[in-house]
Amino acid sequence: TLNRAALRTHIFQNPIAKAQLEALLHPLIQAETLAKIDKLTQTSIADEPLPKFIIVAIPLLTEGLIRTGQKPNYIDQIWVVDAPEAQQLAQACQRDNASSAEIQRIIEQQASRTQRLAIADKVILNTQDTAYLEQQVNDLLHAPLT
Repeated sequence: TLNRAALRTHIFQNPIAKAQLEALLHPLIQAETLAKIDKLTQTSIADEPLPKFIIVAIPLLTEGLIRTGQKPNYIDQIWVVDAPEAQQLAQACQRDNASSAEIQRIIEQQASRTQRLAIADKVILNTQDTAYLEQQVNDLLHAPLT
């Protein structure tokens, strides 16, 4: 089993371990992502229509864009889920059962809110309840493609 809390603490306190983990996992994750996209875009079984959208969650996309200067060629639009930093901190503490100091250290090692918003084609505000979040996603999914 994976002790996520211990791993999180270790990699965010040790930049070399974090870089090693990312170097190991990121190519594998990207290959699996591309394989799934390829499978979804092939003629489907039972002549089902191809999906209108394929949504790929990429937690470190902004960091990758900053590093390489370009988005992956399999991405048409970038949607960013956003909330004020204080709310992000509170949500992460609750989700991960971690202290605010630990989560703040992690946030400081990630792309800033400003950097994430700068790359966004669309922004989804995660500032209210789930129904509000779902409505925004629904609105974006049914909006004309631009």
